[in-house]
Amino acid sequence: MLLQFYSSAVELKSVAQLHGVRKDVASRILAKAEIALENALQEERLSFILWPSKRLQAHWADKIKMKYPVVKRSFGFVDGKNYRVQEPREIDLQNALYNGWLHSALITGVLCFGVDGTIIWAKHNCVGSWNDGDMSRELQEKLLDSDFVLDGR
Repeated sequence: MLLQFYSSAVELKSVAQLHGVRKDVASRILAKAEIALENALQEERLSFILWPSKRLQAHWADKIKMKYPVVKRSFGFVDGKNYRVQEPREIDLQNALYNGWLHSALITGVLCFGVDGTIIWAKHNCVGSWNDGDMSRELQEKLLDSDFVLDGR
């Protein structure tokens, strides 16, 4: 039920109907399932999102330079993702979720990947009206901080 709720553009009411339970029961099930999923993922090393060490950044930067000699000072890639959601009835929430460029109500997110495909930074569940620059501001600040990023790569 939780994975269906996360991956489909339906409201809680619809998920409850699909599973043959009342809305309040579905809400309790989802709350407990989220806690169980969080606990399971805390023990699963492959689910961690970790910022790469400077040594790993240098290794990834060298791999990028070998394939794309013109690209400098890069050790990963950034991409955004939009997820369509059902338009809410509340006008303020509908306005926040509505993306005029894509003409849809959306929840958006930004991911930063290392060269090997691991996720090294993520921000999710942003309202659809935000642009990529606003969502990735924390990433931009981190990339400017020499404590986190190798200089001159």
